[in-house]
Amino acid sequence: MVALLTVLYCTLATLIVTSVVLFSKKDGKKHEKISVIATLSMSIATIAVGISTVNAAKRTEVMEKNLNQPLYTVELYKSYSDEKAFYDNEEYIVTNEGAKTKIKTDVYVSSFIEIEYHDTRNSGDPIRKSIPIIYFGGARFLTYNLDGVIVYSKGSGNNNECFNNLYMDALRYEDRHTGIYVSAKIAHYFSLDYVDIYGEKHHIVKTEENEIDPDEFIKLQNEAEQNAKGEIFNINELNLDELLTLLFKEK
Repeated sequence: MVALLTVLYCTLATLIVTSVVLFSKKDGKKHEKISVIATLSMSIATIAVGISTVNAAKRTEVMEKNLNQPLYTVELYKSYSDEKAFYDNEEYIVTNEGAKTKIKTDVYVSSFIEIEYHDTRNSGDPIRKSIPIIYFGGARFLTYNLDGVIVYSKGSGNNNECFNNLYMDALRYEDRHTGIYVSAKIAHYFSLDYVDIYGEKHHIVKTEENEIDPDEFIKLQNEAEQNAKGEIFNINELNLDELLTLLFKEK
């Protein structure tokens, strides 16, 4: 389509230049000039229709490609342990509810603890940082399921139980320090690389709620790594005191 548009534009430019040259001749006859005007008008109209047709076809092609893309959803569930009588872990499911992919999908899970500290006794803003953690084991999958459920995984290492301990420690910290609020929450990001049915490569980043701009995710990831001085912490070993130390540490 690009080549066709180029030819049409070049043809139009040639007609205009030729007409200007012809009309600049002093010995041109009136009927010849009228004939040139008619020919030029028809040519311009024909080329305009051609350009419009090409642009419409291009828009149709883009719409068709957009309609024939995968539609990924992410669902997270806490799994119950009969032995502990506690929701001790989490599992996740990644589903493609749209068009099939051409080949495998690469799925990578990144997890962070988002820690916030707010001292209401002064006028300062809350302090927030994201810390990278090993939660789903830094899980990465190459799945050859083209649609439907493409990834199902159950976390290991009592992830949710460990986070719950951190959460309860934050509540106890607030009880001991009047006017200070501390919160900690988990954030998971799913990076997906796939090839659509047209052979085009795509990279997207999903959470359970929405889709994230990949550049914004890279920025978040880089900041989290700087906050942790390049480390990735195992949630089984991380405690609230360490989180607060990282929170107040200068980059």
